[in-house]
Amino acid sequence: MKKSIFTIIVISVLASLSACNKGTGEEDWSGFEHITFEVAGVVVNMDGKPLKNIAVTTAYSDTVRTNASGFYKVSGSSVPLTSMTVYYTDTDGDANGGKYLKTSRFVEMEFKGGEHGPYLGKYEAKGVEVGMMTEATITPDVPDLQ
Repeated sequence: MKKSIFTIIVISVLASLSACNKGTGEEDWSGFEHITFEVAGVVVNMDGKPLKNIAVTTAYSDTVRTNASGFYKVSGSSVPLTSMTVYYTDTDGDANGGKYLKTSRFVEMEFKGGEHGPYLGKYEAKGVEVGMMTEATITPDVPDLQ
């Protein structure tokens, strides 16, 4: 009898834990507080033309690449935060019309809802435009040798 009561209690606890985040589509992370996020925007050169194939990443996401229109959307899960740094890297050399310098952008994100248990909701930053400079854009200050 004691064994069957214990089994029923264990099954009930496991069932309630597995149902904890049903409907949210989010991982439980074993009780750790976390958020999901999405940052989307466009990468352009200094003339405002879109740059394709630029690597875009954060400390909490996989790397994505910009498309032919310079558009990107990076997403992931992280510890609770409302802002993060996004990194932009040219990895294809001159294919975009020059070698672009690595740059980063500090992005403030907006809460979009979805709190449930350890899942603290979704945050977004959309319309983030980033301009990248080529290595040739920066010229050293050289004294006149004449």
